[in-house]
Amino acid sequence: MGAQLFNRSAKGVDLTYDGHIFYVFATRMLNELTRTIDEINNKNFSFSNLTIGVLDSISSFIFPDFFINKVYELQKLEVTNKGIDLITPFNEGRLDAIIIDSAFGDDIVGPYVQKNYLKSLTILCIHNRILKCQH
Repeated sequence: MGAQLFNRSAKGVDLTYDGHIFYVFATRMLNELTRTIDEINNKNFSFSNLTIGVLDSISSFIFPDFFINKVYELQKLEVTNKGIDLITPFNEGRLDAIIIDSAFGDDIVGPYVQKNYLKSLTILCIHNRILKCQH
């Protein structure tokens, strides 16, 4: 990121202005992810039938708790540091959902639902067929 997020002093640690802004965005993003997961769960969605692709930086830094808690339920989890390694399988229907940087968004084709996180820096794309068949 390149920004200082914390001020350390003898009194402890406080957030900087940038740290506070990041905290607000991260909290909103996690709340939106929770709402998305709740929407999926309300449709009797089973993670055991889902194949997800995610960039390694996103899985480890932005959504670590989600992946730690759900990794064993997923049919397949593909983690990579190259966006194209996720986009091609998603476009070909071999991945049901991907979580990538928005810079790769123009390369995604076909019918899908997109959710934006962190002011569109990260996007979640889910094939429409996955959302329609879960009831």
